[in-house]
Amino acid sequence: MVVLNINTRLKSPSTFFLGLGLIALLTLLGTYLVETLFAAPPCVLCLYQRALYIAVIFLCIAGWCVNRTKWKSELSVILAGLCAAVFLVGTILALYHVGVENSWWRGTEGCNAKGTEALTVAELKEAILSAPMVSCGDVTWSLFGLSLARWNLFWSAFLSLVSVYVVRIWTKK
Repeated sequence: MVVLNINTRLKSPSTFFLGLGLIALLTLLGTYLVETLFAAPPCVLCLYQRALYIAVIFLCIAGWCVNRTKWKSELSVILAGLCAAVFLVGTILALYHVGVENSWWRGTEGCNAKGTEALTVAELKEAILSAPMVSCGDVTWSLFGLSLARWNLFWSAFLSLVSVYVVRIWTKK
């Protein structure tokens, strides 16, 4: 039986960036799967949170490519730090989203699904096309009683802490 030492695996920048990029990609695929299979359309805040995962994927691709060069150490630390920062922003955004769902505070203007005062068919069509898909305060799907925003809060915080830990390992001498 092989014992996997996580610190040894995290010391390799290419392994870290490949793993983190795959985790971000699988997270996005999971959200699209939930959206498709359970008819749970995303709200504006959900889309913002997805954009952050896409940013991490691009940072990980850059980090993985940089590790093929001779100046990998400094740039790898910077890219891992940026991944940590993006996940921290994702954690804050997810906390904001959870607050909107629980009515702790109001959402942004894009979060509010509102009625229309359209009088013609053309005005009604325009109102439908420009309306938000779902109110950010509505929980469209949950797992074990937790909304996707709450799961994302925990997941983003965990991935941010892992990224910070890796930066700490890489900068320790």
